[in-house]
Amino acid sequence: MYDIIFDFSSSPVRGGLRRLVAYLEYFSVSSIRALFLVNPNAGIDREKYNVEIEAITQSVAKNALLCSDYLEKYRGKTRWFFSYGIPIARPIGKFNWLHISNVLPFSLGQCSLEIELFFKMIIRSAQYSLYSKKADMVSAESKNSILLYKRSTGYCGPTSVLYNSTLSVPKDAKTEKGDYAIALGTTKYKRIDSTYDVFRAYGAEMGIHELWIVGNARKVGRSARSDPRVRIIDFIPEVELVSILSRALYFISTAEVENSSTAALEGLLITKRAILSMIPPVLEMIDVTQAMNLICKGREYIVINEESQVKDIAYIPWRQGIEEMLTKMQLPII
Repeated sequence: MYDIIFDFSSSPVRGGLRRLVAYLEYFSVSSIRALFLVNPNAGIDREKYNVEIEAITQSVAKNALLCSDYLEKYRGKTRWFFSYGIPIARPIGKFNWLHISNVLPFSLGQCSLEIELFFKMIIRSAQYSLYSKKADMVSAESKNSILLYKRSTGYCGPTSVLYNSTLSVPKDAKTEKGDYAIALGTTKYKRIDSTYDVFRAYGAEMGIHELWIVGNARKVGRSARSDPRVRIIDFIPEVELVSILSRALYFISTAEVENSSTAALEGLLITKRAILSMIPPVLEMIDVTQAMNLICKGREYIVINEESQVKDIAYIPWRQGIEEMLTKMQLPII
């Protein structure tokens, strides 16, 4: 009998992969009997952790249709079942915990999406609503994500906010800054077009002479691609990303919606300055009372020039979040 089965098989990347690694490290030294179901593409070294790990290979179609045959042998064999980003169609544990890893299914009227992703999110939204009563606890990475989930599905059970922990970044204030701003991600809802508009409208007066965009160049508008002041960089390793962020004058995020504020916070903590969308997950973490506002093409943004404006809640470590979760599960902590 397991105490917890964690289902991380939905191809975790970035925040999801960080959460998985943090949980693996914690439960490797815990007395709790845990099993981790992971995607083989996550690149987890099973020998590194003192915990049971099983690789789950799921086709895209099966994942989309919530085919959970791989879970059947564990039904009734765990006290808690923790599902990362996958609606719980049938209860697996005595108690079942759903973690919302993507807020897009509940934000369809609030953001721009590629057609394929839009229809995928419609299906996922319907599944969340259909199976909302199967979860005994629902968590997400911001209060706003919880609110959107409840509004979309009608769920009225207990909830918990499990914040993502930010990267441990060097606090070297002597890092020489370049005259560029950096933006991460080119998915449609990231609104890289708005980032480019902000750069053109305010870059010169802020000392920003170049805009560096990390992402898929094909998703960047023609005007930005043809601008000699714009540099587009394909996806790069995290170490290299931190390096170019630490030398950037500003981090810019004009996203319409986010599940958490982690990316914006890390951009601010590394660069020390940021221009950010005024969306709820960001406002949860930033003290905006002293921030400067700017408006570009009818959208309002905040300009953060002081790291001190980040609220303490932004620095919650993975361990604290895990132990808050275990307390709610009435399981022992280290």
